[in-house]
Amino acid sequence: MLNRRTFIGACFSTLGLSFLDAKALKPWHLGHHGDFYFKQMAQSVYVMHGAKKRDHDAQCFIHNPAFIESKNGIIIIDTGASYVVGKAVLNQIAQISPKPIIAIFNTHHHSDHWFANGAIVEAYPDVKIYGHQNIIESATHMYLQGEERLISQAKAKSFYLPSYFVDDDENMTIDGEDFHIQHPKSAHSNSDISITHLQSNVIFLGDIVLESTLGYFSEISSILQNITFLEKLSQQKRYALYVVGHGTSGNYQKTVAPYLYYLSSIKEEVSKAYEEDKGIFELEEAHKRLKQKFTWKEDFTFPLRFVENHMEFVYAELEKEDNFL
Repeated sequence: MLNRRTFIGACFSTLGLSFLDAKALKPWHLGHHGDFYFKQMAQSVYVMHGAKKRDHDAQCFIHNPAFIESKNGIIIIDTGASYVVGKAVLNQIAQISPKPIIAIFNTHHHSDHWFANGAIVEAYPDVKIYGHQNIIESATHMYLQGEERLISQAKAKSFYLPSYFVDDDENMTIDGEDFHIQHPKSAHSNSDISITHLQSNVIFLGDIVLESTLGYFSEISSILQNITFLEKLSQQKRYALYVVGHGTSGNYQKTVAPYLYYLSSIKEEVSKAYEEDKGIFELEEAHKRLKQKFTWKEDFTFPLRFVENHMEFVYAELEKEDNFL
């Protein structure tokens, strides 16, 4: 197991953008985590970064909801993990703008990005919810069957998944605001989308990019395709702001570059072991090299055992590619 030191030395200060005056707002107070409110990060773009740790005081608020204020309404990206979070998001938005919520984007099917949809629909029944079509099957399988449905309902109160579907390289306009959608075939999940708001040149990445944290990859994920997508992203023009699903948003060097470097390093070390005909449980040397390659942040929010999951996951992907060929 890797030690908790500083994860990737590429830490840069956040962009020097104008923020709302916190004194003018009544923030959402979450115990020892402090106060939370939306900050203006770019033209018409506001982000509220979630708590760094998962505990009782955090009240499931661990993601980064964002919204864009259009001429006639509000467009939310990723509402949150529960009905309670959704109500808090609504309250914080109302302090900035009296406009109605007219649209929601859900970046993928994991509950911390859409369980709060119900609170928004309750307040604004005509709101349109957008996402990739894979979100329906994946969310249903993960949360809406058997005993899991009861657990999910306790958090979400009611379930509202996207009914308007978007796909890769799609352009769309909502109330005069222009968006470009990208969909990796599979990355963090098979339902991931990134959303670029063209007027502000801000890209919302969901969990395709994680900052100061690690995520679990499942059978519908692909680390190799996640790398491919981030390499493609690195070739695109630089965006004014990269909004991540967890951690702190910022410029390319703060967000995409470290995560791409981390995933690519996993691939590089595991590929060496694979080419040496070592088995999936013979990755100790690769693990040791990775330990030496990175230093890990003290405030890391996911278990570092996920590194082992990532190594084994890449090995299985390489093996599958080999068998396919």
